Amino acid sequence: MYSKISPPLELQGKKVDLRVERTHVQIRMAMLELLNEKEYHSIRVEDILQKALVNRATFYKYYTCKDDLIGKMIEAVKINLDKTWEKRTKYGDLNDFLDHHINNLYAMRGEILALWKVNTPRHHLRQDMIKMVSNRFSELSLLAFPEKKPEDLELQSYIFSNLALDVLEYLFTKGVLSNLREISYHLEQILVMVNFDFRNIIK
Repeated sequence: MYSKISPPLELQGKKVDLRVERTHVQIRMAMLELLNEKEYHSIRVEDILQKALVNRATFYKYYTCKDDLIGKMIEAVKINLDKTWEKRTKYGDLNDFLDHHINNLYAMRGEILALWKVNTPRHHLRQDMIKMVSNRFSELSLLAFPEKKPEDLELQSYIFSNLALDVLEYLFTKGVLSNLREISYHLEQILVMVNFDFRNIIK
């Protein structure tokens, strides 16, 4: 399920020994696997060491504690996603954008779903992603419709961001790739259903 994880930010732009890079990946993969086995608060550094097959000195060379590790993992995911979402304006519509970036997004599903399980006062990727999507939707909405009322923009951003994350969770959990491409169609069908006049069929 972890076909791709976000590259450690602390290694980017640096010439790094492959063994160091592999150690970072081992530690992060171990954390992701542990998140699918137990609650975050129950995970100990010792659990990470055993799963990653690294010693304590190696772990503390790069991370001060498990909170430091999870914080850096979440930040890497957010930056990876932000770089992808910034490209939306280069495409004609959402489906065109998804056609070019759907594989990258889908490849991150295991990492994202695991990190969503962490919800502490400091670390909450799912909430962060809702805010990121909401902010991006607001920016693009104002670009497309400059006269939109602030109260309408606020409500629409809230609806879209929460709906988008719920849909992602559903599709990622189901392991369905193709349905991401059909989001626009389903939204249209939902609106048709919401506005349907049942008086003609219910007597």
